[in-house]
Amino acid sequence: MKEQMAKMTIIELVKTAHNYATSIKQTGVYSELVREMASRLEALNLAHIGSMYALEAAEKRIAELEAKLANPVLLPKTNGYWTEQEKAYEEAITLAKRQVRLAGFRCEGDE
Repeated sequence: MKEQMAKMTIIELVKTAHNYATSIKQTGVYSELVREMASRLEALNLAHIGSMYALEAAEKRIAELEAKLANPVLLPKTNGYWTEQEKAYEEAITLAKRQVRLAGFRCEGDE
């Protein structure tokens, strides 16, 4: 009977328990059905609680990441170049902005 009960859904267990409950002679089987249902419901409850904790942690992490993305990265301003050194500086800032954007962040002025 235990192997049969292990294959039943909770609804099938309830229906079977109801059928056995009508007969006083079947009290032992009824008790086994009730224990099986209680065990499964406890497992479902524990799984639900674990899922709720995981969801709460994920929501907290999402809020942290959204807060980081809300603030643009501030890089030095550039205003053109006149020498090779200024040209290299300008190119470095441009490259840095490109990499920051590729990483999913905003730079000042992207609004």
